[in-house]
Parts: sequence; structure tokens; C-alpha cells
Amino acid sequence: MSGSGKAHIWDVSTPLKTLAEHASPAPNFAAQPAHTMDLHKGEGFALDWSGLDAGRLATGDIKGSIFRLNPKP
Repeated sequence: MSGSGKAHIWDVSTPLKTLAEHASPAPNFAAQPAHTMDLHKGEGFALDWSGLDAGRLATGDIKGSIFRLNPKP
């Protein structure tokens, strides 16, 4: 979550795999979000992944809005 109300999701599988195999991350890893959701009208306040439904998450903002999301790859 960000101060602008956007929720960014990064795919960190490549750097995690690299760290498991080597002592340092791949130098060419681009830290760009895989998904960005721009639903909130205020500062992002919370984000949590579902423990029951893989890939689903809930986000909330400082103005009291809550969204349930299921971003697609």
C-alpha cells in the first residue's frame, strides 16, 4: 500500500530463487510492480492476503474504504 492509495504487488520469485542459489540477488532484476491497483481515494492503510482463498487480498484506506481483490497474473 502507498500514500497515494495505490496497492502495488511485486513478483519476487526470481530474486528469491537467486538468493536461494547464490549469496546475492541478480543484478538485472527490475523492481517494477507486477500489478498496481488504483481503487482507493485516500492513503493506503492496510493490505492482507487471504488465508482461505489463494491469490485474494483485502486492502483498506485511511478514509474507511475496504476492497476485496483477486488480481490476475
